[in-house]
Amino acid sequence: MRKALSIAICLSLGCAGGIHRQAGPCSQSSDSKDPEVHLKLGKCWEGAGNLNLALSEYRKVLSLSPHNVEAREKLALGYLQNGEDVFAAREFLLLLNDDPKNLTALFKLGTIFYRQGKEEMAISTFSRVLEIDPGYSKAYYNLGAIHANRNEREEAEKYFRTYMIQVPNSHEEEAIKKWMERDEPHGHQRPGQEGLQIQ
Repeated sequence: MRKALSIAICLSLGCAGGIHRQAGPCSQSSDSKDPEVHLKLGKCWEGAGNLNLALSEYRKVLSLSPHNVEAREKLALGYLQNGEDVFAAREFLLLLNDDPKNLTALFKLGTIFYRQGKEEMAISTFSRVLEIDPGYSKAYYNLGAIHANRNEREEAEKYFRTYMIQVPNSHEEEAIKKWMERDEPHGHQRPGQEGLQIQ
């Protein structure tokens, strides 16, 4: 069913036909100088479940049109999905040069910073997300989790309370309430240790 849907999407995007460079639902001329052709092919390959070919097409878009925000964001997200945080961070930073208020780039960059142990940079980045969009609830949760894992109770509770108001009955609510009911700190939690995980 998913493959049929992906093929239907590809057909509607116009990524079937042309010169076949690769067998599959997204075959077309690979030597096009039109960035939109490669963007459509990238989306097609991504929809068909071939992230590596999608990333290749997004890189082609950027070689032809270096400031294409959509292709840059898709490339960064693809790297992130592949677990390539260093490449993803580089692309998110380049994206922010062209689109300084891109919330996806800022939020994901904050997550990468946290995973790299750069907590202060993560806090700063998530705070920037909230300056741009005070309704970005996941940023409140992540700031709460970082402060909770650092045993900074007052800061953590402030962010968690806002998060729970914005997202009542969330999946995280039980863990947050359990943490808030604790009487004693349990030491500084590093990424990958027990504790509240950021999103």
